[in-house]
Amino acid sequence: MSGIYWERCGRYQTTLERLQKLISVQGKVGPQAPRLRKLQQAIWVYYDLNNNGLINRFREVRTVIGVTPKHFGVHYRHRDGGLYRPDFLIAIERRMDEIVLEAADEQGVVIVEFSAHQRLARFAQARGVVAEL
Repeated sequence: MSGIYWERCGRYQTTLERLQKLISVQGKVGPQAPRLRKLQQAIWVYYDLNNNGLINRFREVRTVIGVTPKHFGVHYRHRDGGLYRPDFLIAIERRMDEIVLEAADEQGVVIVEFSAHQRLARFAQARGVVAEL
């Protein structure tokens, strides 16, 4: 599977790297930045998935990332290929995309992967303005 964060080429990779700098400066992110905190937790789960096969954070896939493994036929310590089902991994990547975007919005980080048109439309949408471009 290509275009994944684990290979440092996710859909919003540059934006994620900018957000990670904020996390490393702050260490453990507190309640004043809930979306950045969620991103930090999602990164921990994502790392455990790709490095340890979810041995440590299986339950957090659902609670933090928002993907229910059992819906994809993935069960705890399922080492016979179930953990790496393409549909499950794609769902994880798409949710990571959403979590990155939410954290970027919260922190005011420019989503450089968007065109100027997309940034303007997102800005207008966040403020409840209907923009016709």
